[in-house]
Amino acid sequence: MTNAEQCKVSLVISKTRVAPIKKMTLPRLELMGALLVARLLVFVRNALKLPMDTSYCCFTDSTIVLGWIKADPSKWKQFVGNRVSEIQNLTNPSNWAHCAGRNNPVDLLTRGITATELVESHFWLQGCSTDPELEVYDLSNADLFSSDQENLMETSAHDTVLSTVTKEAAPLVKYENFSQFSKIVKVIGWVKRFIFNLQNSHRRLVGSLTQLELKESETFLLMSIQREAYFEDINALLKNQPLAKKFGLYKLGPFL
Repeated sequence: MTNAEQCKVSLVISKTRVAPIKKMTLPRLELMGALLVARLLVFVRNALKLPMDTSYCCFTDSTIVLGWIKADPSKWKQFVGNRVSEIQNLTNPSNWAHCAGRNNPVDLLTRGITATELVESHFWLQGCSTDPELEVYDLSNADLFSSDQENLMETSAHDTVLSTVTKEAAPLVKYENFSQFSKIVKVIGWVKRFIFNLQNSHRRLVGSLTQLELKESETFLLMSIQREAYFEDINALLKNQPLAKKFGLYKLGPFL
């Protein structure tokens, strides 16, 4: 920063990674990138021996990740919660801001670029401040976060897996015949074991239902209810069609 309130930006260090072999959702991949930023920030501060109170700002072009970082880690599932907790330990959540994807130099590496083009790129070396066509980063994004908060919590906290369906099928059991959730889970567990034993006569299961069987039955029940309640929504997503506003999941921005 100069006395004329002008800002000059120069690249000090960068780091990127390829996506892991294990399939991961895009928001989780972007969260891994945010964690990489937090770790790199601490490394640079220690390497340059900067004071702990040195001003800084971290950016992400993912509003979902921004919402995760600015919320209590306990709200999220273990994978997200653990990484958000580390990010918050390394950085101040209030110092995280959103930038549009086209203003993010990191996208050059994501899309792919030759080494020659990279070293000659002013956008890569000095950021968007060198290009008058690009918008300046928006540091005051409280409205952005608050408007998406409900959507972010729904998407991340439940992390629901929707199974593929092409037509509506009859439920395995009639839910209305049961007054307790635990009972219907056990019934489904016994039905699933019966089917398993029919298909695997050489390694039949005996005895009481295991905790794993009960957990799988609970997951099966929840997914069956989802398929029944959001049948049209899921079919639209499978066909890569936009959800109609009349659909129940329209405001939640679901994806498969």
